[in-house]
Amino acid sequence: MIFLKLYKFTAFIILLFVSPYAWFKIKSGSILWSDRFGLGDYQKADVWIHAASVGEVKVISYLVDFLLAKKPELKIHVTVMTETGYATAKSIFKEQVNISFLPLDSGITASKVVEKINPGVMVIAETEIWFNSLHKLFSKKIPVILINGRMSSKAFGKYKFINKAMSVTLSKYSKLFVKSDSDASHFKNFNLPKNLLKIIGDMKFDAPIIPRSEGRRQEIRHRYGINENDYLLVAGSTRPREEEILLELFKKINSDNFKLILAPRHIERSEQIMSLIEEQNLPFDLCESSTGKKIVLIDKLGLLNDLYVAADLAFVGGTMVEIGGHNILEPVWAGTPVIYGPSVANVIESSLYIEKNNYGLKVSSKEELFKVVKSIYLGEKKFNIKKNSLKENSPTAMAGEEILRVLQNV
Repeated sequence: MIFLKLYKFTAFIILLFVSPYAWFKIKSGSILWSDRFGLGDYQKADVWIHAASVGEVKVISYLVDFLLAKKPELKIHVTVMTETGYATAKSIFKEQVNISFLPLDSGITASKVVEKINPGVMVIAETEIWFNSLHKLFSKKIPVILINGRMSSKAFGKYKFINKAMSVTLSKYSKLFVKSDSDASHFKNFNLPKNLLKIIGDMKFDAPIIPRSEGRRQEIRHRYGINENDYLLVAGSTRPREEEILLELFKKINSDNFKLILAPRHIERSEQIMSLIEEQNLPFDLCESSTGKKIVLIDKLGLLNDLYVAADLAFVGGTMVEIGGHNILEPVWAGTPVIYGPSVANVIESSLYIEKNNYGLKVSSKEELFKVVKSIYLGEKKFNIKKNSLKENSPTAMAGEEILRVLQNV
């Protein structure tokens, strides 16, 4: 196939092009680049699970718990694409699984890592198509399962230009578990074998995945100078202009025990946000030097899970500006009510789920945000807290049982 040959050639050229930079970074101790070139801590595993970034890592965490509850002796290796995904995986899994970055998808690095991990089954979260890695897995007859598969109209519009390559590749999967009828209708255009595709729903709705105990919550709050009687609003993944709105909200509440933690989507904006806070003569700390000030600015990656656990209320950014919303389920998974703005194009299903179950609320304007947050702060508005309950027919349980079934036949 012309596309696959061109893909392999392009991947090889990219590997050559980045090699000098990668070699320098590896010599400097970069885990990311060491893993990208297949030189990291890749160990033999029964199950290899790939989750691109933070959202996917959180989805697979409950699957990992399910698998280890059924078979504690399982060796699981998790790969990620992003540094935030890596930090999140380290925070959630700790020593439960091996964690590394996915190698570059060239024939050389993909072959090296597949040989090292040599899993009984490969599990891919969402829909990432890495043709060289998949080819190596298929050539070794390693079963590949897609979980939480999705294919938007936009993605389908791109993939249909490589229809033959997609048909050949997807047909070699052992199972394709997809989220919805809409996703399934797009997958079906690639002439898949009968019974390969199954709609099981969205795994992200299954259960909270962040351990929450009162002791842990208080320990995290103490770390940031938040007292037991303080009311903490954590604003996560904020974008430009949203910090101004939140600082205005902070001033409107104007209470001694109301605390605000700002965790911007991109921490390189920290200095810009510091200047914004200083212009308004508001007291603040950076996360590395929290002394009990009423505002804390987060300037490190990988802290948001803990912050949501510590919060009384969460706001998720990208929703008061035309971004389309970031992961509004993250606070829900942590057992914390969530407030977000009207821009939810990227998270429509999550928004409907949250409002249906009264886990949080969407507001239409900054004025409504001020009104609603004040009402919640005063105890006039209450929300439900999501409980940890995994049913036998849940998407996670169905995917987990299929993985265990495949392992038995390996």
